[in-house]
Amino acid sequence: MEEKDRRRPGKLKPSIKRFIFQEAIRQINVPREFLANRLIKELKESNELAPTLETAKRYISKARNAGNPIDQPWTLGACRDYPTFFPPSSLLFLTKMQYMDIFKNIRNQGFSIRKAMWIVRLQPLVKEYFEPDDFKEEHMILANIVEAYSIAEMTSEIIGEPTFDSSDLDESVCSKNLENIFLFGVSGFKNTSSICEGDCESCKYVPLIKGKLCQLKVIYQERERQKNKMIEEGLIDPNEEGV
Repeated sequence: MEEKDRRRPGKLKPSIKRFIFQEAIRQINVPREFLANRLIKELKESNELAPTLETAKRYISKARNAGNPIDQPWTLGACRDYPTFFPPSSLLFLTKMQYMDIFKNIRNQGFSIRKAMWIVRLQPLVKEYFEPDDFKEEHMILANIVEAYSIAEMTSEIIGEPTFDSSDLDESVCSKNLENIFLFGVSGFKNTSSICEGDCESCKYVPLIKGKLCQLKVIYQERERQKNKMIEEGLIDPNEEGV
């Protein structure tokens, strides 16, 4: 067992690296070593080969230090630098989205230029495929989808993929499969019940418990249980950012 833990980082499954990069972005406010230990524990409990602590910390640092100007906060001033991405017809909707609570509460990047770009691209699809009843429903669906695409795109950039392949998310949008989208979005994976046979959309991004349940569901159910227990014991403040 000790030998497995010392295995070179290059031997890790691509899905494991992707998982660590993703969580480093998603849980941006969690201290690096604390997050590394948590992810290692979760991977080992899932019978997956986990990296060493130092390797996991290095991957987390790589993800968090991967600077991209489009991950800066979006303002109307961004229209000057990215005029082709933000036509005048998009600005009213973007300013409404900018101040929605759902983006204020997102733990990474908030309402970034990247997310504003995805909103402009995806809003017509949300209207067509999901037919929201009002703006509130539209922005909730769109925010989850935008978060999913943004995190997946950022992870793809960190890995160094020459192109961003979003075909799995595209299929989920076109098939109106919000459950798969919520696996990646700001919902926190609390209401998912996907059954995985080894080829579902999330498999590209995360390791699996062999046979059935998507690993993300199990991980986040356990994480939620631990958080609630710590709140009950008074160890953490439920209103504290990053909890």
